[in-house]
Amino acid sequence: RQAERQGVEISFITQNAEVTENARLMGIPLFTSLSQAERSTWKSSRPGRINRRAPIGYQNLVIGRERLYPKLKPTRFHEFGQVMLFLVGILSLVSLVLFFIPSATVTIVPQKTSQDVTFDFIVNPTVKEINLAGVIPGNVVTVEVEGRKTAASSGKTQVGVSPASGALQLTNYSGSILDIPQGTLFIPVSQQNLSFQTTGEARLSADSNQTILVNVVAVRPGIEGNIPGGQSFVPQSGWAGSVTATNPEAFSGGSSMDSPSPTEGDLENARQALIQELEQQAREMLLVGRPQGTMLIPQSLGSTVISAVSSADPGQPADHFTLEVKMSYTATTYLQSDLNELAYSILDANLDGHQKASGNTPVISQPSRFTAEQSNFVSEISAHRLVQEQISLDELSQALVRMPVEEAKAYLNQNLPLEKGAEITVSPDWWKYMPFVSFRIRIGEQ
Repeated sequence: RQAERQGVEISFITQNAEVTENARLMGIPLFTSLSQAERSTWKSSRPGRINRRAPIGYQNLVIGRERLYPKLKPTRFHEFGQVMLFLVGILSLVSLVLFFIPSATVTIVPQKTSQDVTFDFIVNPTVKEINLAGVIPGNVVTVEVEGRKTAASSGKTQVGVSPASGALQLTNYSGSILDIPQGTLFIPVSQQNLSFQTTGEARLSADSNQTILVNVVAVRPGIEGNIPGGQSFVPQSGWAGSVTATNPEAFSGGSSMDSPSPTEGDLENARQALIQELEQQAREMLLVGRPQGTMLIPQSLGSTVISAVSSADPGQPADHFTLEVKMSYTATTYLQSDLNELAYSILDANLDGHQKASGNTPVISQPSRFTAEQSNFVSEISAHRLVQEQISLDELSQALVRMPVEEAKAYLNQNLPLEKGAEITVSPDWWKYMPFVSFRIRIGEQ
């Protein structure tokens, strides 16, 4: 038809029998090859002569489709059946509403009693785990600290200003001439902490009846060099046993002045103050890098002085002095969490079979003092918490199913040890019964 409307001719080149038959019925020219179509004259039927019958094979297709997909006869419910189906749906909806929409919240406040225990615990550095015998692990820690402290001198000391001088009378018993060089030392027998030296050279003759005087001056300045006359001196030389030396007259000219100087008390006070500072510093350093909650046992703290040096000793002149001290500190520590765990375990071990903790955190006292027992440390603490009777919330919710609300309240108040009456809130609020299923009942404790 499209070809007729456009004024063109159409033909088929085919060898298919069914296409050939349908084209022949419709008056369409047919060829078996392209060359035949080009050489032959196309004979087309007039439009009015086109066979309008269905192509061969169409009816067979229709029959086959009906066999594969037979038409179903529509069925209809009987009016009574439709009514019954509607009623069943309504009843199902009502059942769902009754079972799943109502809910209840029950609030109970169980009676609480106090549980108190007092027990000894042991910190043992050799154990690794907590045990109910009261032992928790400990840890021995060592640190070194050092510091310095400067303080003013409160004492006085004499500081030499000018040296004493005088003359010594020498007698030679060696039988030979002796030369006395300049700077030869002589020490008084009565004050051997002093020494005097000759200011020039001298020669002793071999005659023991001949004496000479030599001038000497104190090696150190100070008033202590003014020694009285008539003192014997010992020469510091190889010929000391052959020569006697005395001072006919007192030495003079030595002078001193007062100067500040640290005393033994000054040094001890500075030492104690510095050690206290170092101990506090050590307490802090012993906990550095340790887990949170690490506790130090004060009675376990031990110290050793590694070195102590003062810039001025007692008797030495100094307005101020500086003391430097280096110390080693050792202490035993434990974890507060271990002590808490031990207290919880002991509290739980002292519960009867019908009690449980009320949910509050136990109050645990801090140890007041530890006692050393070999390498362990023992102390006493107390723990306190509130406990209550165990209540099975699942069993309780099962017991409350389908009860009237007021009856459920009475049941709770009569069968449970409560501090005050139970409270029940039902949703919707106009509903007067507990839910029909237990999972719609929520019970909370306060």
